[in-house]
Amino acid sequence: MTETRHELVFDLSGLLVRFRGLDDGLARAVASQWAPFVSKARASAWLDVEVAPLDVVIATDRPMRKSIEGEVENGAGWFRSDEGEITIGADGPARVRLGRGDDGWRYWGLVNLISAALAVRLPSRPGALLHAAGIVLDGRAFLLIGPEGAGKSTWARTAREGGAQVISDDAVLVDGIEGELLLLGSPVRSHEASSLGPGRWPVAAVLHARRGSEARLEPVDRLSVEAVVSANLPFLSTAWGRDPRIDSLVPFLATAAPHRALTFAPDPSFVKVLRAATL
Repeated sequence: MTETRHELVFDLSGLLVRFRGLDDGLARAVASQWAPFVSKARASAWLDVEVAPLDVVIATDRPMRKSIEGEVENGAGWFRSDEGEITIGADGPARVRLGRGDDGWRYWGLVNLISAALAVRLPSRPGALLHAAGIVLDGRAFLLIGPEGAGKSTWARTAREGGAQVISDDAVLVDGIEGELLLLGSPVRSHEASSLGPGRWPVAAVLHARRGSEARLEPVDRLSVEAVVSANLPFLSTAWGRDPRIDSLVPFLATAAPHRALTFAPDPSFVKVLRAATL
């Protein structure tokens, strides 16, 4: 008996993503986890993903590894993980092959590979997938950029206690196609999100974390900004010098929104500072 294959479309705040070929288990998982972004649109997808089986069994007797290896060049790329593999074309199509086994593992494997595809496609707008937490205060977005251990989840959780809307605590999508840097609502790594769904918010500042007892904002020099931005563009480490879009992306992200050092303690006092900031 041939299993039904499903097509689902999602609106990631202006980025239309279409999945074709989802089996029953994957379709249920994606439809459930990404429910606020379901779209009935049938226009051409910005990212068109064909999903097919890979003849391997996913091992589930160990923690899931985040590591993904791959290459990016001239707008295209490929990546491989323990759960499957993906190829991304420069003009939008992608093909995922996923192993067999537990649907939960397969879903998260798919999300990790799709995250890589988003990272490859976004610089063309220009935009990016950033290692950053994102919050919204009074219609303005603030990003706290940094790798694992930088305090993003604590910052996002504390910001929510101070009245902020949390978009993501670990990775964000940003878009510069409208002439300013915008934070996009998306389902990517949004564990601490206070609400999910499409949205586009102007980025008031990209923040670099500093620990201290008194909340304050301070300037950051341009060289430090570019170094931090470069280090927090996941999946693009092989693209430098091989993809002109990536080479111009860091200067764009360094200037498209103000960068400030934010000194903060693990309490909501910094929210008042951000609300009052004129940047």
